[in-house]
Amino acid sequence: MPCRRLGWEPKPEESHVDAMLRGEILTALAVFGHDLTLDEASKRFQAFLENRNTPLLPPDIRKVGWIFILIHEISLWTLLLIISVKCGRQHM
Repeated sequence: MPCRRLGWEPKPEESHVDAMLRGEILTALAVFGHDLTLDEASKRFQAFLENRNTPLLPPDIRKVGWIFILIHEISLWTLLLIISVKCGRQHM
């Protein structure tokens, strides 16, 4: 199964195609509600909110974290509030 081979972490010297495919496969799994993918996306997105430079959610798979938020129906206002607080901005 390609998603198991690609995993969440980039491999040393992997091809650009594999890096792009990882993001696409993880995104598809999240969109279709794959529980294990959504659980991992949740953990990685939380790490991203705490530290924007975390290697746990690089740009090529960041979309998966956002999809997790959307699937769990957090309102846009709540999402903006979470991001604002995590970024240290108390007033919007």
